[in-house]
Amino acid sequence: MKAIAFNVEAYEEPLLRQGNHGQHELTLLPDPLSEQTAGQAAGYGAILISGKDDASEKVLRKLSELGIRFLVTRSAGTDHIDTQAAEKLGITVKNIPRYSPSAIAEHAVALMLALGRHLIQATDRIRGGNFLLTNELVGFELDGKTAGIVGYGNIGQVLAKILTGFGCTVLAFDNKPDQAQRESAVPVEMVSLEALLERADVVSLHLPLTRETQGLFNAQTFARMKPGAMLINTGRGALLNTRRPSARSETGS
Repeated sequence: MKAIAFNVEAYEEPLLRQGNHGQHELTLLPDPLSEQTAGQAAGYGAILISGKDDASEKVLRKLSELGIRFLVTRSAGTDHIDTQAAEKLGITVKNIPRYSPSAIAEHAVALMLALGRHLIQATDRIRGGNFLLTNELVGFELDGKTAGIVGYGNIGQVLAKILTGFGCTVLAFDNKPDQAQRESAVPVEMVSLEALLERADVVSLHLPLTRETQGLFNAQTFARMKPGAMLINTGRGALLNTRRPSARSETGS
């Protein structure tokens, strides 16, 4: 089959060619998929896109007219794809089953350490020739802290293992708590989201983006968190709604 991949970064090229095993005629493009670039898929039967590409109904309709019948996204999430439109147009959509859980969990910990130790601010000061240790640069230890993991799947469970090693007490919230706890390699306390927010010093989000989770963390959610608590989001940005409520919405008028 002839396949074309959009939005391919330089580091992806050897991986995609290696994974193809010479089975398909594969064309790699650096251009992102959009309504303007979709025409480059003419003559192909399948398309590979990234999580940053536009797979809206307009784009999918154009791809369908060009003969595209298979769409593979190089991401676990599919919220950038109008899957209902794809089904109506006869385009089969596939995604990768998951990312490397360890890579994302370790990145979440790196963010915790950077925030907790004010590494970015300290680095900026050193570059400016300021080596003074002042009060605002005093950090805190993860040891002894309570960490809350929202979404206790593959990534959340790896994160729990790492944080347990740091000496944290780990709380977890998941829609399937019994199954999640059975699969956990380390002891965690499964709690409600409300209890997690009230008790956790560090909250880490590992949820898929769905209608139920979009904007799940908002002004009301933040108000439930402990003063000074840290929030880490290595999931989709739309899990957060950081806009402040208007005065009208606050008064309920």
